[in-house]
Amino acid sequence: MSRPRHVVTIAKGVELAFRLIPAGPFRMGQRGIRADEEPVHTVIIPYSFWMAETPVTQAQYKAFNPQHENHFNYQPTCPAESITWPDARKYVQAIDRHCRATLPIGYRIALPLEAEWEYACRAGTTTKYHSGDGESALDNVAWYDKNSGSSTHPVAEKDPNAWGLYDMHGNVWEWCEDAWDPDAYKRRVLGYCAERNWKAAAGDSRLVLRGGSWDDSATDCRAESRDRSHSVYWLGFGGFRLVLVPGPPASGSETRTAEPEGRAGVRGKSVEAVPEGVRGRKAWWKIF
Repeated sequence: MSRPRHVVTIAKGVELAFRLIPAGPFRMGQRGIRADEEPVHTVIIPYSFWMAETPVTQAQYKAFNPQHENHFNYQPTCPAESITWPDARKYVQAIDRHCRATLPIGYRIALPLEAEWEYACRAGTTTKYHSGDGESALDNVAWYDKNSGSSTHPVAEKDPNAWGLYDMHGNVWEWCEDAWDPDAYKRRVLGYCAERNWKAAAGDSRLVLRGGSWDDSATDCRAESRDRSHSVYWLGFGGFRLVLVPGPPASGSETRTAEPEGRAGVRGKSVEAVPEGVRGRKAWWKIF
């Protein structure tokens, strides 16, 4: 079923298109492949949000960071790559300020939470890829190590999922807001999680990546596959995708900055500091 579409103009001839993702439950994780993907558990996303149809392209990124094209061979319709997590956050803040008047009322631009990403990728499916199981299903929707020719490709060349999202599997890994925690799923089954995982595990300053890339195997491109990297690393196969979520502007009450390696995590506003009515994304899931 096609989802409502919202288009934002960010520069002359450069647009960002989003699809409305409905609130609802899904089964997160996978058994029998990697310990950090277990246990499989039900997550409820209690709010609708909008997800960008594609990863941020080089043309979209250059509109706010013209100097960054030196980090890749500029191809406007390919995903922006070699993006650090702080780079992605700076882009989020800049574009949120620039486009605020044209966003849906009550929404702001952000990086997706890990659960938002997997929920949107699955689009109601329970298979390894939103297109089914097996590499033949993946080949229809993703650029990965078997078909990429060892490079990224223009976005939206493969088939989208049922909610109109392209390149959720392969092409480039996509940064999420969450700090990496290999045991997050084990803790979540204990009950209600009252705030987002903004503080990294002790001694670990890595952030979550999702989706796999042109250089990865079919296993790494699964909907449930998780990866991580230090926030300040330039990843030749790493990019990001935007979401519109309920809450205050990213450039206002909610700012997170990366700390030097070796320090335990990053800082964010506590849930108590968020006004009533916009707290939904701090208390964003219930586990059953």
